[in-house]
Amino acid sequence: MAIMTDQILLELLRKRGEKRLSQKALADQIGISRLTLSKIERGETHLVQRRIFESILKFINEE
Repeated sequence: MAIMTDQILLELLRKRGEKRLSQKALADQIGISRLTLSKIERGETHLVQRRIFESILKFINEE
């Protein structure tokens, strides 16, 4: 299990805003369900699976 920091969560939300993605579009790009993304956005990030964590980091680092 990976721990998402507040900084990573804020960066994810900033990227979503920059690209003007809906929650569904962002979830599809990351490769997770909308429900999982919703929980992450609410801050329920203490038990994020490593695969999801890595997908989020990959999304954030894409330019």
